[in-house]
Amino acid sequence: WPGRDEKILASWNGLMLRGVATAARAFGRDDFATLATRNAEFLAREMVRDGRVMRSHKEGVTRISGFLEDHAAVALGFLAVYELTFDERWVTHAREIADAMIAWFWDDGVGAFFDTARDAEQLITRPRDITDNATPSGTSLAVELLLYLAELQRDGEYRRRAVFALETLAEPMLRFPTAFGHLLGCADMELYGAIELALVGETSHPGFRALERTVAERYVPSLV
Repeated sequence: WPGRDEKILASWNGLMLRGVATAARAFGRDDFATLATRNAEFLAREMVRDGRVMRSHKEGVTRISGFLEDHAAVALGFLAVYELTFDERWVTHAREIADAMIAWFWDDGVGAFFDTARDAEQLITRPRDITDNATPSGTSLAVELLLYLAELQRDGEYRRRAVFALETLAEPMLRFPTAFGHLLGCADMELYGAIELALVGETSHPGFRALERTVAERYVPSLV
């Protein structure tokens, strides 16, 4: 049999977690919901250490400190599970990761996130990939995370850093928009405002779930 790479990567799991949790809500799929919550529990248990996300897991061993994309993708995945379950501990987990992400990857002097943490191996230049490709860049995921939490938690510091990062990249976004698809979505959210929606009621009530399903099956950008 050909060899297969068996390691579990945090960033890819975070992206998939978000997709599956969103699909569970949109299509009313209990099997997707179970898959999403199990994946979130695994990531929180095995791949997060004091708010810092680890990069990979294989055969029971978690290793390598995560990159910017790992932190942002996993935190956004946790927020998607919060939207699915209304369990606030996922917001707490996401905030802890966001705070660690700021502490280890943000540089106030530059006004930007870097891809590697402050305590990572020192290279000639500190890596910083700002463009979106087949997957969003760590920067665009981080900005999206901070904008979402800023709306959800009314936290001005999260928004300040997100806006700073957007302003720093405004010129390249204007010159090369096709290289910044995801980040432009974040800019749109900041410029025109998030759409806030509050569902109030007993989550187990059939009427509440029907209303939640009505919301979830529609694609609404910048919805918080």
